Order: sequence, then C-alpha cells, then structure tokens
Amino acid sequence: YDDSLIMAEKRRDEAEQKMKAAEEAYKNYTKAIELNKKMTDAYFNRGQLIFNTNPKLALDDFVSAVALDPKFIDAYYSIAAIQKNLGQYEDAIKNLDKIIELEPHAVNAKALKKIKFYYYAKAAERTTGFTLFKIALFY
Repeated sequence: YDDSLIMAEKRRDEAEQKMKAAEEAYKNYTKAIELNKKMTDAYFNRGQLIFNTNPKLALDDFVSAVALDPKFIDAYYSIAAIQKNLGQYEDAIKNLDKIIELEPHAVNAKALKKIKFYYYAKAAERTTGFTLFKIALFY
C-alpha cells in the first residue's frame, strides 16, 4: 500500500465515525426533547450539531431554547449567526441587541457592537446601494 492511500482510508474512517457519533447524538437530543419538551440544553446542543448542515432547522432549535430561557445568550448568538448567514441582517441585529441588553458589560459586548455596525451597513447596502465604505463615512 501507498502511505497516502493508507492515510486517506484512515481519514475516511475517522470521518465516518464522527458522522455516526453526530447522528447518534442528534437522535439522543431528539429523544430527550420528546421526553421533556423543556430541556433547553437539548434544543441548543441539537442545533449546534446541525448548525452548518441544516441551518434553518438549527435556527428552530435555538429559537426554542430562547423561548424556554429568555436569557440564553449563546442561543441568541447562534440565532444571529444563522440570520447573518441567511442575509437576515435586521433580525441578526435584534438578537445582538438582546445579547448586549442582557450583558452590557460582557467582554464581548464591544465586539458585538462592531458586528452590529457591520450588519447595519450590510442591511443599508442592500436597501440603498451604498457600500460599506460610503456608509462608514456618514457614521
């Protein structure tokens, strides 16, 4: 065998194991939710598992998590990240505002405000045609 072929097979096997573990975890979180619809962490963790592969379904889980725990900052951040990826900048801004409202002195509050400005700029760019640079001149 060629070393590169052996390494490729090993990586494939590892990827298959990770995928099986993620599928099993997804089933377990779903079962936990079926048994107790108020398991906030189960919604959040299940959403994290599918964040990249099925963002709209993950968004539903994060929304369920904040409905159960209105102070769940990580869930708000995940919601904002998905909304940003879907081009829903105005909604993402609202969720970043909620995080800042809940923890105005948090270490990441300043960074969130910068992200929020970027989202505002992207939203304005879509509606006005102004570029980020032109918007920054007026800010």
